[in-house]
Amino acid sequence: MKKSILGGLIGLSIVLSLDSLMRVLIALYVDEQILMFSYTGYPGLLSVILITIMAGISSFLGGLFVLTYDKNHQVAGLILFILLLTGLRYGQIHLLYPTEGILYPIIGLILSLIAIFLAWKVVRPSKSEKDTGNFTRNHHPVDSDT
Repeated sequence: MKKSILGGLIGLSIVLSLDSLMRVLIALYVDEQILMFSYTGYPGLLSVILITIMAGISSFLGGLFVLTYDKNHQVAGLILFILLLTGLRYGQIHLLYPTEGILYPIIGLILSLIAIFLAWKVVRPSKSEKDTGNFTRNHHPVDSDT
């Protein structure tokens, strides 16, 4: 259970570090100051799109880490990760509500939740995929007697 808590926290740190890295790269490219929560503070629409897409990508990678870090308590780690990530995204929405529109932070929240669901589907395939033979967990080479 300790590994699932640690996995959830590391997954959140992956999200924070990748989001921050994208914001630093954009700030360096447009020669502006680093805005850690703002979406529309940078000039141009491309920076807004990149930050919003990175919200989904970083959530996917953080979710993959959580699901693969502790195989015994995947659900507990994922629930903790979802709670922490939802708190982070809600905090962004709450912080940005008075100063700028909340459309992009809400899209970031939705993309994050979709990305976590996709990470779950990648790591834990459905029962029908296992039954149809499209999913093989172990590869056993055929021994030849020649």
